Amino acid sequence: MNLKDMQEQRTKLISDAQKIVLQDSVTTEQRAEAEAMLVDVDKLEADINLVQKLEKLEAETRATTRPSRPTPGAVASDREERDGLAAKAFEKYIRYGASELTHEDRSALREKRDLTTTNAAYTIPQQFLGTLIDAQKMVGNTVSIVGKKVTNNNGAPIKVSFSNDVGNTLTTMTGENTVVTESDPSFSGLIMQTDTLATMVKVSIQELEDSYFDLNSWLRDKFALRYYRGLETLITAGNGSNIASIVAGATLGATTVAANGPTFDDFTAIYGALDPAYENSASWVMSSTTRAYIMGLKDTLNRPLFIPNPSSGVLDTILGRPVVLNQALSVATTAAATGILYGDFSQGYLLRTDGDLAIRRLDERFADALEVGFLAYARVGGVSTDAGTHPILKLVTHA
Repeated sequence: MNLKDMQEQRTKLISDAQKIVLQDSVTTEQRAEAEAMLVDVDKLEADINLVQKLEKLEAETRATTRPSRPTPGAVASDREERDGLAAKAFEKYIRYGASELTHEDRSALREKRDLTTTNAAYTIPQQFLGTLIDAQKMVGNTVSIVGKKVTNNNGAPIKVSFSNDVGNTLTTMTGENTVVTESDPSFSGLIMQTDTLATMVKVSIQELEDSYFDLNSWLRDKFALRYYRGLETLITAGNGSNIASIVAGATLGATTVAANGPTFDDFTAIYGALDPAYENSASWVMSSTTRAYIMGLKDTLNRPLFIPNPSSGVLDTILGRPVVLNQALSVATTAAATGILYGDFSQGYLLRTDGDLAIRRLDERFADALEVGFLAYARVGGVSTDAGTHPILKLVTHA
């Protein structure tokens, strides 16, 4: 199925689901059918994003790769050949470990300065890390809209400072004796630290030795999905340590009138509560289940309140601002739950990653089961960055 076919199928599924939920009487079976359609929509959206990113990467590769200019007797003389040798060397390391790397393998990896050692253990090449970063756009959507800071200072604490001068204006000079009162900005701050996050995959030695599939892609998919989905969950709920909850740090913007979910008036209430300074970069964040509920809302004339974009075929904006899906958020139809966030997330939350995501190969730990472990880990921290004017608001469902 090509990109156009996937887009057309997504549009049809959304249209069919909306026709079902907008009927005067919807049975349990019909609602389940509509929900199943929306699950398929989410899968298609992920596939469409993946295809689009791959097409973009392919275009960039064609545009930036230099033509091959072989020289008699030269080995790995251009970028394409060096990358190929490095990829083969890394795959050999994944299959058999460091002991099987030849001098040429090590030279290919060191030439790119992509491989370092700590206590005789190898970490992941930067080319592999680049693929993981690209996967951020397919899962963990909230990770892509918050503010980000990449550091490499061994997890050392960082002071984050805030300034609030919005309450100060001008004094009118009415005469010679007018006194201008000093009005200093208020300052505050916090210390940002990191936690070490990790995930592991075990693979049998037989599979490593006999497999014909692309091991790099397999590991990329496994670790990318876990890493970015995990980051989104931690950003949303926090971890009680050095990653703060974006929900807890958000300011109450509005509470729904009803306990069974938000209405159009609730959306306009939280929209109006956000300071206009944050409006141009604001986004709505919610789960796909909440989005499905919103698609069934009607006004007093029995018309749908929110209509999918005719260009994309999806409900991607509300009141002109984009919708970002976060599957870690509560459903907005749950009483007393925070199911919707709205605001400028780049101004309201700071995600810190310290150093590169790394992989260690564990040869001995699972040797008695003829398995090899691959442990991926990274240092991450996160803080709310509200200087006083509340860049992120939350819509809480009435209890």
